[in-house]
Amino acid sequence: MRGFHDYLVLGVFADLGRAADAVAALRQLGIPEERIRALSPFPVPTRAYPLPRPRDRLALVTAVGAAIGFLLGIFLMVGTANLYPLDVGGQPLVPGPPSIVILYEYTLLVMLTAVFFAFALGIRTPAYWGQVYDRRLSEDAFGVLVGLTSRELEPAERALRASGALSLRRLDEAGLRPQLRRWLGRQISYGLWVSAVVGGVLAIAILCVFAYGGLQWIYPDQMVTQQSVGYQEGPRLAAPTAAVPIQGPVLISGQPATEPLPGTAASRERGANLFRNHCYLCHGNEGHGNGPLAGYYSPPPADLAGPVVAGLPPSEVFRVIRLGRGVMPSLAESLTTGETWDLVALVKSLTQSPARTP
Repeated sequence: MRGFHDYLVLGVFADLGRAADAVAALRQLGIPEERIRALSPFPVPTRAYPLPRPRDRLALVTAVGAAIGFLLGIFLMVGTANLYPLDVGGQPLVPGPPSIVILYEYTLLVMLTAVFFAFALGIRTPAYWGQVYDRRLSEDAFGVLVGLTSRELEPAERALRASGALSLRRLDEAGLRPQLRRWLGRQISYGLWVSAVVGGVLAIAILCVFAYGGLQWIYPDQMVTQQSVGYQEGPRLAAPTAAVPIQGPVLISGQPATEPLPGTAASRERGANLFRNHCYLCHGNEGHGNGPLAGYYSPPPADLAGPVVAGLPPSEVFRVIRLGRGVMPSLAESLTTGETWDLVALVKSLTQSPARTP
């Protein structure tokens, strides 16, 4: 109830006509319209009561919300396109048809949000103290609620009774305690709405700040800043016991390796065929490092029948063939794992060959 008053008086009437007569009688007593409120159990035309049409700010709020949403859509489209420009093949950064859709969505979103809050503020929050109410107003009766000063109290009550009031309810709001309770109730209501609005604005502002790089989450969002382990860098996880990787167990540093294929005669025969195709030109027929192309390398190819190679375990020979060493290239792309072990079987058999001849 607006305006200064000491008492709230509620008159309950059986029909709309008598309630309208009561409003007219109160106005004749000089009571301001802002302190008179008509109550009904269902919506009635405003002209039914001799009161001015209440100001409705819903249309203004709707227009302002639509304008804010439209401007916000333009800001997000243009700002995002300029902060994160993409090569779109000569097309404009802010294309026309998609922009229309985005502007429409933002305009509608903010407009509906503004209308929601306008309705919420319009229906008012409940009164925490100083309530004057009659249950019949929710069923079939009409009411007139009026705020009165001490001087206006008796004439107004007589006018309400003369207009056919079924009953009168009075609430004394004079004195410090009622005034303090009423003021505190208003502050709580205003505080709730202000907190909701400020919280919403802050939430939107924080999202915009994070979206446009003003603040960043404390986590690596770029691949260049993430922890990585380069090629053949440690620490490497140890393989399970008896595990054999696809490229051969010898390629895991520090792990014991066993030859998965025995050096049988058939294996050495297959290895001899592979040796002629991949190794002969450098290592020669007997593997002494005197092949047709040996003179082009410095240092010369290794003597596969010499004591150095004879002292190497099969796993190390496998490793050299797969990865290469010195001027010797890797044969990993030319040989399968099984073919490599066949070649290892042949190389280990060459240690029994005669010594290298010039």
